[in-house]
Amino acid sequence: MNNEQAVLDEVGAAMNAGGTPSEIAKQIAQTIRLSCGYGSVSIYAVTQTEIIALAWTGGEEPAHLRFAVTKGLTGVVVKERAALVVGNVSKDPRYLVAFTKMRSEMIVPALGQGGEVVGTINIDSERENAFSEKDVRFIEECAKKIAALFSMPGIA
Repeated sequence: MNNEQAVLDEVGAAMNAGGTPSEIAKQIAQTIRLSCGYGSVSIYAVTQTEIIALAWTGGEEPAHLRFAVTKGLTGVVVKERAALVVGNVSKDPRYLVAFTKMRSEMIVPALGQGGEVVGTINIDSERENAFSEKDVRFIEECAKKIAALFSMPGIA
């Protein structure tokens, strides 16, 4: 992983650069993916009833661009308001197959001012057990930087 502070600065700059929420999210997802060497980075908005893909990077579009807030591993993160790492998604019955080649996933919530989950950063890898505690802590810092994205006009 490159210099974490430099990546956080790039994420902050993307937040301040203007554009639609999807354009900003796409830039942030790409920055995180390229800087950290992750297979895929997706950013989702969370509403009362749905989880909605704002942007994604990698080789393919997620299979589920919108799904119920109670479904999948992301639904678990929303309910528990805490990061989740799954070392082998094929062994977890809660996993909604988003990318055909991915084996492990890390999902980190972005929290609103009231502590509710307003969005998530989902990171996938083709390798099993690809994510460390250091990865989780870093993506949590990114999630703090982008929390305001989910209150911008044009979400959902």
